[in-house]
Amino acid sequence: EKASRKDIHYSIKVPKQVRVKYEETNYQSGDVMIMNHEGDLEISCKSGDIRAENISGSVVMNTVSGDINLVFNGLKQEKPCSIKAISGDV
Repeated sequence: EKASRKDIHYSIKVPKQVRVKYEETNYQSGDVMIMNHEGDLEISCKSGDIRAENISGSVVMNTVSGDINLVFNGLKQEKPCSIKAISGDV
């Protein structure tokens, strides 16, 4: 039987102030969306877009071939932030 790839969508809810770390491990072009979060975010994608709205914690976001779009509701500068896209818009 021939193997096939299916789209899968996950929705994960966590407390607003926890640290979230996500790392995409393949080039299947999965997008990441984060909303209403106050904790630290560390997101790394190979070929997906990263979109975060209403965030206030420190961020480390990297994508190889995708866009990064962030909307802060405030920024706590207790820790450094890093936002990088190799072949995409920030």
